[in-house]
Amino acid sequence: MDLPILTFLDIIKLNDFDWDRAYEVLNYHIDNGSLQKEIQPGEQVIYHNSSGIEKNQLLYNTLFSTQTENNKAKQPRRKRISRSTINGDI
Repeated sequence: MDLPILTFLDIIKLNDFDWDRAYEVLNYHIDNGSLQKEIQPGEQVIYHNSSGIEKNQLLYNTLFSTQTENNKAKQPRRKRISRSTINGDI
C-alpha cells in the first residue's frame, strides 16, 4: 500500500492535472469499494485506501486502457497473394 490516505488533489496530480480523468479513476475505485470517503470537519474530504491500491492503479491510462484493449476482437490474419499468382504467371 503506497498511500493510506488520499485526497482528490493527489489523484489529480498523478493524472497530470486532468480533472475529468482523475474523477473517473476516483469514482471507479469508490464503486469497487477500494476507497472509502470521509468528510472531516472544515469540509475537507479524504479517501481511505483500505484495500492497498498503489499509485500506478490511480492512473487513468493504466486503469482503463488495459481493460479496453483486452475486450477488443482480434481480426484474423490475411494471407498475402502475390501479383504473379493472380495474373497466372506461376
